[in-house]
Amino acid sequence: MNKRPANVGPTSRHDRVGFTLIEMLVVLGIFLALSGMMFYLASVVRNKDKATQGASELQSWLKIAQMWALRDQRATGLRLILDPGRQYVTQCVYIAQPDPYVGAPGATLTTTQVSPTLVTVTGSGIDFSGGFGGSPSPQWPVQTGDYLELGSGATARLYRLTPVSPTQLQIQIDPAEPWTDFTTSDFRIIRRPRPRQGEPALNLPYHVVVDLSTNGTFGGGLPFNAGTPYVDIVFGPSGRLVGEGLPASDIMLWVRDTSEDNEPGLAGPNEFRLSPMLVVVSVRTGMVSVQPVSHPPYNDPYALTRDGRASGSN
Repeated sequence: MNKRPANVGPTSRHDRVGFTLIEMLVVLGIFLALSGMMFYLASVVRNKDKATQGASELQSWLKIAQMWALRDQRATGLRLILDPGRQYVTQCVYIAQPDPYVGAPGATLTTTQVSPTLVTVTGSGIDFSGGFGGSPSPQWPVQTGDYLELGSGATARLYRLTPVSPTQLQIQIDPAEPWTDFTTSDFRIIRRPRPRQGEPALNLPYHVVVDLSTNGTFGGGLPFNAGTPYVDIVFGPSGRLVGEGLPASDIMLWVRDTSEDNEPGLAGPNEFRLSPMLVVVSVRTGMVSVQPVSHPPYNDPYALTRDGRASGSN
């Protein structure tokens, strides 16, 4: 009769239970490596979403402005405000074009040429300050950059103006244009779009910008607003783009995440980093869409916006 051994335990390395310290360290190392990979991938996805979110918000703001232009039958748009000292936009405001300014019935303007390129215009029965008086200020209904239209119909002439006092303007003329001073009641002041009253400022997500430096680098279309710290994108009553300085090609707004621009070990800002997106406004139709940037080694970052087969959100 066999007797049961007093002590039963593993008799070989195949019979042992548990793990050695080395095996546990290997498993722990694999776990930490996988966790690091997952954290990195989650960070990439999250950063990609920031640019996509910013582009989506910008697209929706532009579409709202376009909808208001169609509804109100008034030129309405979005003003992209440049950050001081940078070609970045982080804030926008809705704008709309006010009615022409004409003054009281019977108001007249008298011109006085003071140089080959400069004419002083003195008003009677019209207050260019709108009752505010003093020096030109943002409260005045007539602002620098507005246009003075002299005459009407086919003979009307437009001149960019600068208010000087409540009763005086200055306009720039072409030195080659024959000029004779006159007094007229056939005029109106066509005012540029102003911020819509009561509408709050619109802010892009933190670290997300519209990088307008890329328009100069890659030749993307952008309205030209001379001497102003902003860019206006304005839709007319038909829903198409209107205004001065429109580009021949579509407007390209490069939306990107700048959160890694100053990261140690990275070579400063890079417009292709963190999956930037393009908000595209068609000059011909006014359609607003979002497309991804075509990354290097492709030579044209706007390639996908020109490919009718490319996917994008409208």
